Amino acid sequence: DKQQVYDLEIEGTHNFIANDIVAHNTNGDGNSPVRDGFNASINTSGLVGLWHFNNESAFGENATGGSADIVRDFSPDVNSQRSGSARNNGTTKGGATINKTNYKLGGGAGNFDGSNDYVTASSPTSLDNIAPMTVSAWIKPDTTGSGGIGIIAGKGDSGSDDGRWMLYMQSTNALEFFKDDGVPNFVRRSSNNMITMGKWQYVVATVNSSFTNITIYI
Repeated sequence: DKQQVYDLEIEGTHNFIANDIVAHNTNGDGNSPVRDGFNASINTSGLVGLWHFNNESAFGENATGGSADIVRDFSPDVNSQRSGSARNNGTTKGGATINKTNYKLGGGAGNFDGSNDYVTASSPTSLDNIAPMTVSAWIKPDTTGSGGIGIIAGKGDSGSDDGRWMLYMQSTNALEFFKDDGVPNFVRRSSNNMITMGKWQYVVATVNSSFTNITIYI
């Protein structure tokens, strides 16, 4: 008999931002597609950002190592709730580009120098106040970034630290999720040395609507 297999199960429905292919609330049932002998389905409801970093010119992506290159958001293509909505496309800054030879999935990966490279999706309303949420990414760090803080994903409020959140690596190779909410701030940190330099690993943070329940996975 076929057995249902769960790589990662997260209760409830969450918005999430992702780098490349992500299974969210994965489950198996008799009506689900079968892959490698297992039932599997992917729930993409609530998806507000999906950036593959493949640099596909057919989709208007043109990252060349300059600034203002486009990184396409594919969430409207896989989330029927956002079908026809404006894409939350990213824009490269500081020389961020795409590595077409060293990547985990698809045909490329974002390449950042650890100093001033990043991709911004600006501040569309679809990315505002999205908790509860899940943020996830495939990463292969070489360093923990400028100042020992390697930001993976985050959002800030202009003119104030209150309200910003970040998923990032600490100098101790720990993974941390931080939400600045004045007093108190909400923080969840893994044990040290959970992040391995030079190795692909999948990192996830799930957050409830009040940011009081934060769970991180590596």
